[in-house]
Amino acid sequence: MTFRVDLAKSVTDSIGPATVYIDVIDNLGNRTEKDDGDVPVNEFVTGASAPFDINIDDTDIRFGDGNYLVAVLKQNNAPKVEWTSQQIPINKTPTFFLEPSSINIPCGNTSPQTFTVSNNSNLSGVTYQWDVGSGWSGNIGSGNSITITPSSGNNLPSDISVTPVFNGEPVTTLDSFVNRAAYNPSSFISGSATLCSNPNYSVNNLESGETIIGWSVSDTAIASFDPRSPGRNQITLNANGSGAVTLTVTIQNACGQTADITRNVFVGFPAANGNTEIWAGTPGVNPVSTLPGATYKFEVEDVPGANSYTWVLPSGFNVLNGGSTTTTSTSIFVTTSSTPGTYTINCRANNPCGLSWTDNLTITNGSISGGGGSNNCPPGVSPPCAIIGPHPLSVSPNPASDFIEIGSRYESGKNKKLASFALEDHSYKLYDFNGKLIQKDNFINSTRVDVSRLNKGRYILITKTGDQVKTHHIVIE
Repeated sequence: MTFRVDLAKSVTDSIGPATVYIDVIDNLGNRTEKDDGDVPVNEFVTGASAPFDINIDDTDIRFGDGNYLVAVLKQNNAPKVEWTSQQIPINKTPTFFLEPSSINIPCGNTSPQTFTVSNNSNLSGVTYQWDVGSGWSGNIGSGNSITITPSSGNNLPSDISVTPVFNGEPVTTLDSFVNRAAYNPSSFISGSATLCSNPNYSVNNLESGETIIGWSVSDTAIASFDPRSPGRNQITLNANGSGAVTLTVTIQNACGQTADITRNVFVGFPAANGNTEIWAGTPGVNPVSTLPGATYKFEVEDVPGANSYTWVLPSGFNVLNGGSTTTTSTSIFVTTSSTPGTYTINCRANNPCGLSWTDNLTITNGSISGGGGSNNCPPGVSPPCAIIGPHPLSVSPNPASDFIEIGSRYESGKNKKLASFALEDHSYKLYDFNGKLIQKDNFINSTRVDVSRLNKGRYILITKTGDQVKTHHIVIE
């Protein structure tokens, strides 16, 4: 510790060379002399002030009150002449810790719980006064550790407190807080991920004491159920439209805690209502030119509700390495025909309800280099550029919480190099799910849409490049 000693005397007094000592006195009167500092004679003319740094050891003082510091001025040429300052009290408090400081008891759990006090000061003769309130059973003594059991699995017992007592005096009170553990049920909703032929959804793996409070569906315009069955284990989901919904069931345990269990369900065909969500080809670069016998990547937009995609390839076009034309991926690598000509490629999205076709994509299979050949590469991307990719405007992230990036994208078939370019001016319009226009704008290459102030939920984003229009389902969370 660091402190300052101030010295002052009357101008008529004469004091020769002197030394300042710092003494530590414990509550039994034992004295330990600490640092000293010489005080020159000339400093006593008007006074003196000096800082002191000392270390107080654990053994210098004892637990409890009655310890103190004092500064002592001793005149060097008169050993019995000395002056003392006021006493500065020091209280030494023993250190105790209660472990655990808190516990989380799951509903229904009646396992024994142990609470232990650590005597970090290694004091002997300490006793402990425990207070366990209500809701516990077990033996409670005056030792530093107890093991007690919740009396009920449904009712939370009281917090625990303990007061260590040293030399007949309570030192401090320590607490351990008892909380109910978070409710994480193991039950789940069973049923088809796509609502087609089987409309029944059930709650499975309910545990003892759990009850169903109610069901809900995120968008009743797409799907609904009989409202007269809120507490049933099974409901029948009725399709009112098409699209993605979230089915939720709320359950409660014996302690009154509730939890929501969800299942995502897609209602109807992929690209519902006849509005295809699949894009093949790059607007403004159609027909696409390819080299005979070369391999290219064909890609489509992810289609809501689709679980696979089937490509229909013209004669002479084959999936790389003998792969399947049906894949769960949105892309496929295809080797073109060795015969030049004009061909048509299309793709369809599948789910248990059926399938949906894309627009046809025209492929001009022939040389694209030299006289009269068409080079459809954007600036900075080397030919051949026959990658058939998605709509040139990418939208990410989705779901979003702060902003949505809308930007041009293109991919080189030879170098797999990404480059931004402007086919022409782009635009977007953002609607809520009731059809209200939220915001719109025109841009070149890319733009950032601020959605941080929008309410959570589902929105419709429509992007446009030339005469190419794309609808995106956006989730704000």
